[in-house]
Amino acid sequence: MPDFLVNAPLDTVFKAASDLARHAEWAQHDIKIEETDDSRLAVGKTYPSAHSKAKAADRLEVSTLVENDRFGFAVTMANDMSFVHTMKFVDQGGGTLVTRDVKRTNAPGFNKSYCRWWPSPVQWP
Repeated sequence: MPDFLVNAPLDTVFKAASDLARHAEWAQHDIKIEETDDSRLAVGKTYPSAHSKAKAADRLEVSTLVENDRFGFAVTMANDMSFVHTMKFVDQGGGTLVTRDVKRTNAPGFNKSYCRWWPSPVQWP
């Protein structure tokens, strides 16, 4: 995924990007992520998520949290397909460079030939 520059201070960008409930504001598809408790943001915190075509809820879990540096979360979809999203934040003198990456970590039911176009750390038989 491409890097992009946000014209806002590092702490403001990090705070917005690590607020998973706000991701629907800029997601490319119709999603809803809910904060179900008032616990503080921490590795291991979970959120239910759904999108308009889903028959069941997905599960998001914070996997990386280094204040104003890195944020990551794992997504496990209702069909057990899973991904890890990571973001790195670098101050650019008033703006913030954001580097994003997504890796598929599980794809049950998908065969090797179907997923050739989708780079992943999953080892196929």
